Parts: sequence; structure tokens; C-alpha cells
Amino acid sequence: MKKLKLILAALSVVTIAGCSGGGGDTAANTENLPTVAFLQIVSSAPLDETRQGYLRGLEESGFKDGVNFKFDYKNAEGDIPTAQLMAREFAGRNVDILGVSSSPALQSAIRATKDIPIVFCGVADPASAGAIKDGKQVANVTGVSNPDPIEKSQALLKELMPQVKVVGTLYDPSEPFIPLFRERSRIASAKLGFERVEISVNNSNDITTAVQALKARGVQAIMQLPNNVTAAGAEAQIKAANEVGIPYLSTHPGTVPLGGVAALGWDYEQAGYDAGVYAAQVLKGKKTSELPIKSVQKEDLVINLPVATKFGIKIPKAVLDRADKVIK
Repeated sequence: MKKLKLILAALSVVTIAGCSGGGGDTAANTENLPTVAFLQIVSSAPLDETRQGYLRGLEESGFKDGVNFKFDYKNAEGDIPTAQLMAREFAGRNVDILGVSSSPALQSAIRATKDIPIVFCGVADPASAGAIKDGKQVANVTGVSNPDPIEKSQALLKELMPQVKVVGTLYDPSEPFIPLFRERSRIASAKLGFERVEISVNNSNDITTAVQALKARGVQAIMQLPNNVTAAGAEAQIKAANEVGIPYLSTHPGTVPLGGVAALGWDYEQAGYDAGVYAAQVLKGKKTSELPIKSVQKEDLVINLPVATKFGIKIPKAVLDRADKVIK
């Protein structure tokens, strides 16, 4: 109750400051402001987008960093023990909300606290990450998942390159959702007549060699499964794929400007925004149990025509017509 009163008082500060025309030192003392801590597992375009969306969701819900709340951001840079340490440090400070982006970050947060509200984003499968147990949402956890459209993305590859028979991907075996995604991908590939080649990578240093191994095993196109290692090393992977002559597609639209042919996937910034709105509702007094875990609904299709032309891929008009963005 004391924290809620502080939050409501802080919200009133914004209203008063907005009406006073500025000046004064109202925002100078942030010691007693509610804190939203945010833990990110690694630097990558998808996770950076979710964090940016998270902040926008908070701001558009009335919370401005440094004025009526504090946003405390930490990045584990791909190291899970570091993420666990950071989560415990946040929990030890009794922050008001622990925001997280990615499955490993969510797992670290769940291990660190059973009391502090956790509001996640950038998580592919909340159940495998521990946010849902025995079919029920964990009491102090809510958020927005992005269950990437594995089946639709492979159908897109078939539509663009019907002659392709062997499809490859890299994957990080440490990701909790990877077994589910691999199985979904295997089933979709079988239905579409693809032979699959999968190579594991443990860090971004493995990517170039792994792409060369895909080429050596006859891979004709990459349909990249989502995971944090390849997301962080997307530019290196696409460069390597282009150098060995393998078209690259994925479920992250942000990879297309880097040299990918196409991508069909969720809007990560929107997922972060929706989670930020949830976080704002918690700051205003709602319990996480009152906010059901949900999935982001906005899906984007992006096409890179120059790269497609380079690989001799003719994009059907039907695909261009439904694309959200076409790079020319």
C-alpha cells in the first residue's frame, strides 16, 4: 500500500509539473520513485526493440523515466550466470517491477523472486520458460509472448523458392523453447517436402563456421529459427550466407535490411509496448494475476527485392501485395 501511495503521488507530480510550465527541482530527487528494473540477456535487434517498446508503453501510460519512476536497465551480454546475478541484485533491492526480455532472463527472474511482480516480453514460449506451471500462470508473473510463426515462415519460403529441397538453420541448444520450435519446424518441413539440416551454435563466434557447414551439407536456403545467439549475430550470419550463396530468411523482420531475402514474424517493438502497458497497470495497483499472459498480435512481412534478384528469386505479386514493407 505504501508503494502504491508513492506511485500515485509520483503520477500527480507529472500532472502538476505539466501545468506549472517547468522549473523547480521536483524531478531532481528520484530516491523515492518507484523502480522498474529491466533485465536483458543479450544485445540484439529483437530484444533491443522490445526494450524500446517497453519504455514507450510505460511513457504513453503516464510514466516518465526520472520524473515519476526510475528505469534501471542491465544487460547480461549473453552470460546466463551474470543474468542470474543481476536478477538477484534487483530482487535484493526490492524493486517495484522486474521487467525482462528473453526466456533466459525470465528464468533468472523467476528464480530470484516469488514476490516482486515480473512483467516479461521477448519470450517465445512462456510455459517452457517457467511462467506457466501445471497449466496456470505463476502468481507474480505476467507479460507478452511472441510465439514466432514457424509454420507460416516456412510456407513463405516454399512460396518464394518452390525448387528448394534442403533447408537449414542454426540453433542455440541452451534456449528453453528450442526443442518446441525444432519440433514445430520439423513437422512443417515434412509437410512442405523440405529436408532439414540443423547445426548447433553456442556463441556468435561459431556462426560463420556453422553457415559454411550448412553449405557443405547441401543447404539451399536458410530459414533461421529464432534464438538469442543468432539474433545477436544476425549480421555475421547473413554476411556468411551471402558469401557462400545461400539465401537467408527468418522470423525477424529486422534482419531483412541486413541482407536477408524476406522475413515473416512478430513486431517485437509492439510486444515490448504491450508489456510496458502491463507494467504501467501494475504500477497503478493491478496484480499480475489480474493481467493474463498474452501473445503479440501484430505480424510483419518484409521483402528485400535487390537481394531476391541477386539470388534469382522472383517474388510473386501475391506476396508483394500482402507485404508490410518492400525494400527496393
